[in-house]
Amino acid sequence: MTIKQRSNEATKHEGKRAIAPLFLCFYAFMHGRRGLSLIETLLYTLIVGIIISGFLFFIYGVLTATERSQGNMELADAKLFVEQKLEWALMGVSAITVPAANATGGTLTLTKVNFGENPITVDAQNGVLRFQAGAGTPVPITPPEVAVSSLLFDHIVSGFHERLRVTALLTGRYATTSIDQTIIVK
Repeated sequence: MTIKQRSNEATKHEGKRAIAPLFLCFYAFMHGRRGLSLIETLLYTLIVGIIISGFLFFIYGVLTATERSQGNMELADAKLFVEQKLEWALMGVSAITVPAANATGGTLTLTKVNFGENPITVDAQNGVLRFQAGAGTPVPITPPEVAVSSLLFDHIVSGFHERLRVTALLTGRYATTSIDQTIIVK
């Protein structure tokens, strides 16, 4: 045998040893063995099971993280919307009737200048923040995934200045945030 033939023969055997374990059954079948032993079959089944389990665990983690992220974004959007809606309601106010001056309450009733559907009432019922314009039906302004609790309106009057401090707790599926906003009325 020449050196070149020995090199080719060695390369051929190294290639046989480098075959991946999952393809050994095909290799054994092609080279005259009748099949795999029970231990080999169990070993390969275990390896495939571990790979599939790891993949499923990874996918579950990605989906859970995505769902949590979406829930937190919904909560942040709801908080921003509530704050902006309260600022709008308190812009151009002529009078706050509930709560009374220097009092605190869970309902806000106010009258706006040049607004045809006075009074505006803001309250929370069954975890939902609601706005009502005039004699209309109260409209929920928080999504069903967000619950509102501990809603308080603190009507502060000192001298010529009138402020309204709004505090509330917003609870989403995975997180909780609070609103603590003071708005200058007059």
